[in-house]
Amino acid sequence: MSTPSTTWQDAPELIAAQKRIRRTLLLAQVLGGIGIGAGVSMGSLMAFGVTGDESLSGISGTIGALSTALLAGPMVALAMRYGRRLSLTAGWAMAAIGCLVQVAALALTNLPLLILGLLVFGAGQAANLQSRFAAADIERPHLQARSLAVVVWATTIGIVLGPNLAGPGGALGRALGLPDLAGAYLIGTAGLAGAALVIGIGLRPDPLLTAQQHRPIEHSPAGPRVETAPDSRRTASSRTDSSAGRQSPAERRTGTLRTIMGLPAARLAFVAMVVNQTVMVTVMTLTPVHLQHGGHGLELIGLTISGHTLGMFAFSPLVGWLADRWGTGRTTTAGFGIILAALLCGMLGADSVPTVMVGLFLLGLGWSFVMIAGSAMLNSAVPEQVRAPAQGMLDSATYLGAAVGAGSAGVILAVLGFAGLNAVSMLLLAPVAVLALTARG
Repeated sequence: MSTPSTTWQDAPELIAAQKRIRRTLLLAQVLGGIGIGAGVSMGSLMAFGVTGDESLSGISGTIGALSTALLAGPMVALAMRYGRRLSLTAGWAMAAIGCLVQVAALALTNLPLLILGLLVFGAGQAANLQSRFAAADIERPHLQARSLAVVVWATTIGIVLGPNLAGPGGALGRALGLPDLAGAYLIGTAGLAGAALVIGIGLRPDPLLTAQQHRPIEHSPAGPRVETAPDSRRTASSRTDSSAGRQSPAERRTGTLRTIMGLPAARLAFVAMVVNQTVMVTVMTLTPVHLQHGGHGLELIGLTISGHTLGMFAFSPLVGWLADRWGTGRTTTAGFGIILAALLCGMLGADSVPTVMVGLFLLGLGWSFVMIAGSAMLNSAVPEQVRAPAQGMLDSATYLGAAVGAGSAGVILAVLGFAGLNAVSMLLLAPVAVLALTARG
């Protein structure tokens, strides 16, 4: 076997730059995670506080997820043309503005204003998603997965802190003459604004623009560049790429989706991650409302959501190691086993706060297994020339699924209760089981 050749990422100045980039992203993820943690975990309470209607409690998750799905693509396009720094700064800043608009909506009990705030707030989650790829833009190939996992893990700190802002946030809200919940959102706003400031000042050099400068044969936003000495696979890719400029965005998306669905492993990973996100958001979004109706305060609700987000992010390095050791298929299967146990807790122990807390922690842990292993499975299954658009399509699809789940969760909770919500969520696991059996066969 030949030894690996030195890559452009091995240049000493780029290694030093990558260390600065990673530190900047880590700090921004912590600060931004505070705002995301507050906004996502308490979104149903915000919606209920504005509307007073339990069946509308899920609109926060629906609109937020839909916004993320719609903004993820444009933010990636912005990054490809102007760099990660501008794209991420804009995303975090928009989320901060969205938080402030939601505070105003709560104070005025104004539903249209709440919807506007939720739409703008979705840019923060899109920035959070994009940050993990920024961590790998100029990282050395054998360290890219590690850098990505560390940035994902850093989100834990902020997101676990976010839901626990209920206590100090309530005091701040009362001091300002606002509802208690508004104070938590104001603290979250400060975190999101801090993330935008950190990225705007500290993300230098821009990782994506630097990578584009060192990859002359890769595609620029203006279109594909000429490749030399193509092999048969590159020739096929070049034919596809050369026609990309003549295709509409819809045609390009259709081609990417056709590629994913034509590969059993990619198809399984795609569907598994959409179901994973949909189930998690469906149950998590309405858990605060369920606990509040049981007479429990914001502090307990915040603690419960913190346990959930701890499961989602805190063990990501370990889950990545397991995926490498066990394989992505087995790790994904294990994740859905954990999710099934979580839903059983919610269905059979809906009236027990400790059981609900355990179930929500397991739901987050199972989500982590499927998210990390499913992403790796998709990456290894699709051809390199469609990997980036496949990743973008995956992010959009998962959040569209989450929007549907969150939108229906409020009605399901009102009609069937929390136990019924978990039971209905179990039904969504069936397509994954069918595809897994088909892939094996």
